[in-house]
Amino acid sequence: MIWYYILCGLAALCAFVSAVVTFKRKNHMALVTGIMFMSACAVNLTYLLRIGARTYFAASLSTSAYFVCLDLLILSMLYYMIKFTQIRIVKARTRKALLVSAGVMIFVDSLVLIINVFHELILRYQYHTDSVYAIQYMYEMKPGFYLHLALVYLLVAVMFFVLLYKTFSVPKIYRGRYMNTFLALCVIGILTILYMTGRLQIAMDVSVLVYGLVCPLVYRNTFDYSSKGMLNTTGKMIL
Repeated sequence: MIWYYILCGLAALCAFVSAVVTFKRKNHMALVTGIMFMSACAVNLTYLLRIGARTYFAASLSTSAYFVCLDLLILSMLYYMIKFTQIRIVKARTRKALLVSAGVMIFVDSLVLIINVFHELILRYQYHTDSVYAIQYMYEMKPGFYLHLALVYLLVAVMFFVLLYKTFSVPKIYRGRYMNTFLALCVIGILTILYMTGRLQIAMDVSVLVYGLVCPLVYRNTFDYSSKGMLNTTGKMIL
């Protein structure tokens, strides 16, 4: 059991340190990226609380907090993707309207998750003594929870589309940073689906750890592609 705490703690620490370093850059992109890293840190910490929950109420509270933090992470990732790719498919006003709509839906979803702690609208819990999972109080989904999943998958699908569009709309030399982000998102998505469907029979959801541990790589992928860096890369390719 101690290893679960250590791994989640390391992932949370990794995300937190990355956020602190990012905020020091003091620009808008750094603010957006830093908030995403802090959200990843919160996801790892709340998952750690889920592992440590020993009462029904603690399990309900920590699980709702976990999904709320996951909502915030998804929303911050969407905003990051739009700023990171600087995509121009639609007008700025339309992009703003889409982000506001996503924010409202996330707010409503988070509110339902909070209410679920006191009135089980979308989740209930079952205690498992002989489960292979680190979490003893596993949640059972009610029909309403599928709306939460639909919202998450919709926003993730938008992120996939934005990354793919950007990847194939720029010259080949610039594609690496967007393809790296796309592959990282694919890994997280595949791990999540395998764990949720029970095809990945391991003690904990490793995709949660990836959220935190991947932060230094995201930082490098975001900020190491400066104009000077790209000029050096171009020069090397020409030579």
